[in-house]
Amino acid sequence: MLALFAPPCRPASADFRAPSRPLGWRSVGRSPAVSPCRSPFRPSAPSRARWVSGSSSAAAAFRAGRGFRALAFLRASAPNTALQRDASPAAQARAPELRRYHRPALHRVIKPMSSASIHITKLAAVKRQLQAAIRLFFLEEDELAIHTVASAAYGLLKDLKRDRGQSEAADSYRITIFYLVRDFRRGTLPAHFTSDPAIMAEVERIANQLFPITADSKLSDVQVTLSPNLEKQYWNENNRAANFLKHADRDIEGTFPLDKIDNNPLLLKCCSSYRDIAPDDLGNEGLAFEAFTAANNPLHQATGSNFDSLVESIRRVPSEHRRELCYKVIIELNANQAV
Repeated sequence: MLALFAPPCRPASADFRAPSRPLGWRSVGRSPAVSPCRSPFRPSAPSRARWVSGSSSAAAAFRAGRGFRALAFLRASAPNTALQRDASPAAQARAPELRRYHRPALHRVIKPMSSASIHITKLAAVKRQLQAAIRLFFLEEDELAIHTVASAAYGLLKDLKRDRGQSEAADSYRITIFYLVRDFRRGTLPAHFTSDPAIMAEVERIANQLFPITADSKLSDVQVTLSPNLEKQYWNENNRAANFLKHADRDIEGTFPLDKIDNNPLLLKCCSSYRDIAPDDLGNEGLAFEAFTAANNPLHQATGSNFDSLVESIRRVPSEHRRELCYKVIIELNANQAV
């Protein structure tokens, strides 16, 4: 760091001695003494006359004060070296004062400027995680990677909703039960429900217990409250795959069935939970995922909007190519926004 001002010191010898009254010392009020450090501005003997007379650039530098401060700091920053021991008692007494004065100036010169850092909120992190998970979903990337990213976002949403006095577990039960009972009242349950007598018997039992839900009811009219044990059971079941992919402290030799990992309903829960608390939407990724879901739902009724036009475009594509189309839609819309 001292190399910014002067070359390293070397011990005094019989062949080399500084002037009896070095200019650098006089500039800070020091007593004359022999300096064991050759000044970086002190020229060789042939040009000493020019150096003293002030006709050289070195003299200009000294007159500007840079050489004075460099020499003063050099002497003040090494109290235990021969540089200080050879100095006069008065010079040694002033060394602490010089160190206090000059060191902060050096720090201001060589300390790098602190660069600004970008901070992100929890909700913004959730949005980016969900958008990335949706793109991975449409790219048909590894199901485990998609599940890990989406589960991380869902965990953040759970905490954010709790902080706002909401329960994600209760909302999930409310949405599931409401549409199940309402569609049962309307007679619009999907075929994989109506074709199974055991499922229909269970749906009818639930509908009889929840008689306030009618064919004309709205989701906002229904409120659900869960006991702590039921909420804990919900999260244990929901996080089973995510915990398997995240931890290995208890089940190093454990296994998990891959057919239990279904990222489509997980992403649906995430999108619904995000809309409950976020002031914005999930951008083009959320739009494409919502259109993909509507295109795969035969009960979706078109209203002639631009969204329904996108849904119809997806429906015209074979099911095995719909994800690829949705990903292309996201890329094109994002590119148009960037222009």
